[in-house]
Amino acid sequence: MATDTISFLMKEFEFPYVATRLQFLTGLVTFTTGLAIKSYTTFSMTPQLARAAFFALLATAANMMAYFDHSLVHFSGYFSLVKEFFRLYFKNDIKRNSPMYLLSFGLAILASYHFIRSFVEVSDEDLEGCT
Repeated sequence: MATDTISFLMKEFEFPYVATRLQFLTGLVTFTTGLAIKSYTTFSMTPQLARAAFFALLATAANMMAYFDHSLVHFSGYFSLVKEFFRLYFKNDIKRNSPMYLLSFGLAILASYHFIRSFVEVSDEDLEGCT
């Protein structure tokens, strides 16, 4: 028998608990980071305001990450939770061969590929606005 609620959730609903915690925070941080980028481009005519909004929103995202890392009980931090998520994902859910799991996995691979490429390659499209 579990001694507290989180232990109960980890024992009986391990993957849903881990997935919910990870995806909720990731969604919040991604949304806040997107707002930071949008504010920077929206206020580009006033560079000081653009930087102030950008860094304020990034500070909010960093604060969310810090609080989240502090509030995790069974994990050492965000990346530990990511590691556990993928361990459980491959252990349980990919075996079900559900079309949505396979689609989600495929899209995650594509996103990772293009994310890495964005740092490795610079295309002519990327340089068009720089001249």
